[in-house]
Amino acid sequence: MTVQNGSQKRFACLLSLFQIVIVLGFAFLAEYDPESAQPGTSETAKLSELDQQYPMAMDIQMMLFVGFGFLMTFLKHSGYSALVLTMTIIVTSVEWFILLLGLTRLNEQQTTFGIAWSDVVDGSLASATVLISFGAVIGKISPLQCLVMVILETPLYLANLHIGYSLLTALDAGGTIFIHAFGAYFGLGISFALRNQDVKASLHRQTSSVMSDHFSFLGTMILWVYWPSFNAYVLDGDEKQRAYINTYLSMCSSTITTLIASSICGEARRFTPSHVQNASLAGGVIVGAVANMMLTPFGALLAGGLAGLLSTFGYQVLQDKVLNLGIHDTCGVHNLHGLPGLFGGILSILLAGIATETKYREGLYDVFPPLVPYNTSFLELQSHNHSLQQGLGRTSWEQGLFQGVSLLVTLSIAIFGGVLTGYAMRFDIFNGNMSDQDLYDDELFFDIPEKDEYVQAFIKRSNSTGVFSPQILVNGKHPPPQIDLNIIRGQPDQYDNPAFTDLDEPSGRLPRSTRSSSESTVVTFVPLERGISDFNSRPNSSLGLTAKEENMNEWTREDRRNTTPC
Repeated sequence: MTVQNGSQKRFACLLSLFQIVIVLGFAFLAEYDPESAQPGTSETAKLSELDQQYPMAMDIQMMLFVGFGFLMTFLKHSGYSALVLTMTIIVTSVEWFILLLGLTRLNEQQTTFGIAWSDVVDGSLASATVLISFGAVIGKISPLQCLVMVILETPLYLANLHIGYSLLTALDAGGTIFIHAFGAYFGLGISFALRNQDVKASLHRQTSSVMSDHFSFLGTMILWVYWPSFNAYVLDGDEKQRAYINTYLSMCSSTITTLIASSICGEARRFTPSHVQNASLAGGVIVGAVANMMLTPFGALLAGGLAGLLSTFGYQVLQDKVLNLGIHDTCGVHNLHGLPGLFGGILSILLAGIATETKYREGLYDVFPPLVPYNTSFLELQSHNHSLQQGLGRTSWEQGLFQGVSLLVTLSIAIFGGVLTGYAMRFDIFNGNMSDQDLYDDELFFDIPEKDEYVQAFIKRSNSTGVFSPQILVNGKHPPPQIDLNIIRGQPDQYDNPAFTDLDEPSGRLPRSTRSSSESTVVTFVPLERGISDFNSRPNSSLGLTAKEENMNEWTREDRRNTTPC
């Protein structure tokens, strides 16, 4: 395993420099927002609104820290990276976004910027974008490269927001376009730039375990429960109600279609955990941009069902095809965020294009502010709705066109920005000396507690003689020659390997424990529940191993048990 001392030192230096810049920027340029956070400036109505928004903001924090964090723990050797780097991305992205956003507000008259609670939440949404990108490359980048990704992606995300919201006045309440699609294709761009990595060299670590899958499902359920708050956070009134309803129904439908598709496409018609862990959430992604629109309950179910099918199809079919293009997507963000984000953007084009006053009544201009007239008819409308702001006078189909343009601009910035960021991460100063064999391994960067000892027992058939012979691995490696595993119970094996025994017991179970004389270790075996294996060449042998022909040369079964010190 390659030592990462140099990479970790540079990480500490860069993170220290980053925090110094943030602290100095806040010290000289930032203050509390004068309209909401300064003493004596908050009105009762504003405080009441903040009290309503704060619980939803905490819902978003739960999604980010717990939901995203645990969802990405599915790799059994990268759980520390998933959780710790998720936290790192969130806290650095929030600080960096607030500072960058504040800098855009400075001018000759205004030499400081105010920070409101809404700015903190906006920074959290920016971190969600980076987390999505991180999902494409988790296990393949170092903490140093992760920090570089945060520093470079956050300003590009902010620039895309300015283009989409301010210049194009696109509508995207739940971030389908500006968060999900942007984050997914930015991450895929990074992965494309890092295609020089041979991920197959670490293929044995790109696996999950029962425990890691359980934690990943915990992340799925946290995200599922809180997703309506994510899509409805910036809305109020009847728009918020529609966002809750549309998101929940859509996610119900995506979960159902995912279960259907996975039961059909899964190996031996069994559910595939990665399908259910991810594709069930696709309904929340696809309706984000249209959550406040008149999608109708039927439309929400239809959109969510389509999203579940698309995402499952992506994991089952497209994942390997994308890999053939040199783009390795660790978490499958293209399937969960990319494809549903694309179709959600297209859905926003359609719903904006067919929006009419008949369907929305007096709420048309609340949902579509760019449609508000800017001529004399605006004064007449404002006499009925005093909170109405002057718009751009667009027609519905023109707004739909601008929705499409914003989607194309987002994809362009995300893909090219991701590729450039990926190439920057390949610089030697950031890349370190992490080899292809070291990918997906927490031990490179984390001081991990000593693992429980486990034993792998093999029955191997010789290619030349066809004779079966037993072998043993301790913690995945051949035990050193000086370690003599003495059998505590049972008769010595007829083979030279002292770790095996022939048992005369009818149960045909492995001995309960074996003692290592040189390391004073007892390896405890729990009795196997399966029957005795008959290997023909050893009809009287009972190793408690079930025969399964993996290929023509090896029959194997693995038994892992905890270690108990003497």
